[in-house]
Amino acid sequence: MRRIKIIFSVIVILVTFSCYDVTLPDIDETDPYLVVEGKITTNSTVHSVHLCNSRSFDYGFVFPAVSNAFVQVYDNEGNSVIFHESDFEGWYYTDPKDEFRAEIGKTYTLHIVIEGVVYESIPQTVVESAEIKNIYCEYDRETFVTEDAYGDPWPITNDGINIIAETDGILPHSNFYLYSWLGFEQHHSVLDYGGPNFLHLYCHRRLHAKYQGGLVTGNADEYGNYEMRNKKILFIVTDDMLDFIPGAADSMELISTQFQGLFFELNQWSLSADAFEFYKGAEEQLNAGGRLFDPAISQLTGNIFCKSDLTMNVLGVFYAADISVKHAYLYINLENETYSELIDGFPNLYLDSCYVGSRPQDWYVPPI
Repeated sequence: MRRIKIIFSVIVILVTFSCYDVTLPDIDETDPYLVVEGKITTNSTVHSVHLCNSRSFDYGFVFPAVSNAFVQVYDNEGNSVIFHESDFEGWYYTDPKDEFRAEIGKTYTLHIVIEGVVYESIPQTVVESAEIKNIYCEYDRETFVTEDAYGDPWPITNDGINIIAETDGILPHSNFYLYSWLGFEQHHSVLDYGGPNFLHLYCHRRLHAKYQGGLVTGNADEYGNYEMRNKKILFIVTDDMLDFIPGAADSMELISTQFQGLFFELNQWSLSADAFEFYKGAEEQLNAGGRLFDPAISQLTGNIFCKSDLTMNVLGVFYAADISVKHAYLYINLENETYSELIDGFPNLYLDSCYVGSRPQDWYVPPI
């Protein structure tokens, strides 16, 4: 009987069968084993390690937390910091009072002890993250295929913007990156509340949840000039940014509402080669479309091993990263014309809320 391993607790592969009689094989599951994700950075005083166990094929989407572990990170100079389990089982954090930060050039190792069994990471040296030189958006159209009510393929094409980043690499090598982001839309709405004048609302809404938590990696070394150029970070559907209706519209007449731009924060995390290969493989899995030659889930290789027993299965990643951050104001109008501007940071406004009255001083007026 074929043995099938469920080796990565974050990725779920969906397989659709049609026009075939399908016989599912018996699945001989391996015993649960440790899954790890940990990180430390140069610009945070709170760092995290998440520990859980792999699950059986039919266990569902809940992954058993691993509690009561001893979790520690030590560096090449003999210094160490302890991670304490939080109220959320399986999540371990450093104490902010320790004011611990990773330092560029130092090497760090994750050390875990669970019921006497010792796990460690491959040592991670912090490499400087190059400066993000530019963020801009371009109009684009993307088509994906879904199914209609009869189960037949149904292509859907959406207008939107590609958010693109450019970075100058740091010679001579090891320009491996992982990206994360945060976005807030800007909307101006006019409502009739029955008074002598209209009511103006200036609102910021967090970018739709489906655009959060994505996984994008970058390898500047593969281009030979150690630079990232035209690196696509994210495609956002225009309609998702135009569907804003203020809550006050439930009790008042909505006269108009206008999308007036997106504030976008891009974080670039420097990675070691082994951490990059792990996240690159995970990115390929998440973007796989069920095609014949899509990468198989078994190709993922982490940088955590069981020091007590090298034959014991364990999967996960630990990385020590420097972070570069850049902010931009991005806009697309109804004629699909785009505008991009680098800014110092998010405006000093109430994010995820509305300002009532005249236009706030920090409000960005679209230039096109």
